[in-house]
Amino acid sequence: MLNLTKSQCFENECCMLTLDPDVGCLVFTWKGLLPSKAFREVYMQGLSLIRKHKLSKVLWDARRMKTIGSSDSEWLLDYWLPSAVAAGYRYNAIVESDYLFNQHSINTVIEKADPAQVTFKSFKDEETALFWLKNC
Repeated sequence: MLNLTKSQCFENECCMLTLDPDVGCLVFTWKGLLPSKAFREVYMQGLSLIRKHKLSKVLWDARRMKTIGSSDSEWLLDYWLPSAVAAGYRYNAIVESDYLFNQHSINTVIEKADPAQVTFKSFKDEETALFWLKNC
């Protein structure tokens, strides 16, 4: 079996985006604080990569992610999510945050998203999350 390596595509102060060609997914590795401009920049870069590589699978490694602001949550649901779904996005694995308040903000996004469009599943570790995505 061919084992392709991950390639970094974008990075700013709050997140690093990598492509995992073995799983066929885009990985968001969050670093901590989420300034609104940088948060949206990451998602716009992610949307571009989803379109360019025709990806349907995303992994959010939220272990170090801090709380998503309410205006950014709304933007994610109202703008980014429909745009990503239109581009083919269907599956999202989440490595759960170490921060309780952030886990709550992620759960709020998941609860408001249409389950007929995107399947979200939470995991305690990256390996299990990637295994699930690979088998979607």
